[in-house]
Amino acid sequence: MMTRRERRKSDAPPDDAALRDALTEAQLKTLQTLEPMGWTLEFLRQQLFQEAIAVVSDAEGTRRAVLEPNGMLNENQEIPVRE
Repeated sequence: MMTRRERRKSDAPPDDAALRDALTEAQLKTLQTLEPMGWTLEFLRQQLFQEAIAVVSDAEGTRRAVLEPNGMLNENQEIPVRE
């Protein structure tokens, strides 16, 4: 019997260059400002017919925030994450 594997789960880490290619210029500038403080681009969430949501996390992994398309950092948005 063949086991079904979750398509979205992968053992390989996300390709950082591919994630960055999906960001707007404003998001990239904000990300470059955050990176020296330990923040990293964690993942992009793309829902059908909607703009991708860029999620960043702090160095300790205790805080997450959304990088809005205009480059603003939104720490007040609830971000559901599957572990």
